[in-house]
Amino acid sequence: MYSLGRFGWLTHHQVTNLLFPSAKSSSDSIRKVLKRLTSEGYTYENSILRSPISQCKSYSLTRKGLNRIAEIDGLRIAIRNNSVTRQQMDSKYEYHRLVANQTLIDLRHNRKNLLFTLDLFISEHEIGTMRKDFAAHFGCVPDGLGITGDTLVMIEVENSVRGPLRHGSKLTHWLESYADRVNQEKKFSGHFLPLGIAGQYDDVIQLFVCTNHKNFRSIWRKVENVMRQHRIYSHIFYLVADRQYWVNPLKQAIFLEHNEQ
Repeated sequence: MYSLGRFGWLTHHQVTNLLFPSAKSSSDSIRKVLKRLTSEGYTYENSILRSPISQCKSYSLTRKGLNRIAEIDGLRIAIRNNSVTRQQMDSKYEYHRLVANQTLIDLRHNRKNLLFTLDLFISEHEIGTMRKDFAAHFGCVPDGLGITGDTLVMIEVENSVRGPLRHGSKLTHWLESYADRVNQEKKFSGHFLPLGIAGQYDDVIQLFVCTNHKNFRSIWRKVENVMRQHRIYSHIFYLVADRQYWVNPLKQAIFLEHNEQ
């Protein structure tokens, strides 16, 4: 239930990935636990409408479930977003959130064998209560934030082609400021005060998670223009999937670094 409180909602596959990352067995036992929690009134079960014939289920906390977590010492303060709703988010954002959540889970347990593993993370659900803080400090609101050592990982999910009428211009503003700092100082350091001592960082890297190759090409061109202008070729990485997967959405994703090659 604590995991659902942090992420807003998860599928039973994602709960299994998060709690038992090395498990070889099926996630059926987790699904049964979640269904029991639903029957006892602690969780909601929703159909993810855009999944194939709406077969994929998500689970989120009810008010009863959230109150149960708050009774456990140390967990009340750990839940950043106390909102509870029976209504699932707009269906057009479901896959975006699914991928954002999966990215944090995979990076937390290094399920993709990447260059870094997250020690801590802030989910998109939690960032929803800190939007003004992120916008004021970074000039953008990420889809997820990771901490690995003394480095922040800014995560942005690319689930469609960016255009000037979307939030592409805001992202470009962040990238330009970011690239300029890295060019001048060779790193991007600071202190994100809302996270307390955990918010002190020596550098920031940007990770774009692209749900298909078309979205990757779109964001790559925008990043390339910024990087050429500021003469840097470091700090920016991509996870690129070949298509949509509603179970384990990053299973075929490849990891790339934006460099001169």
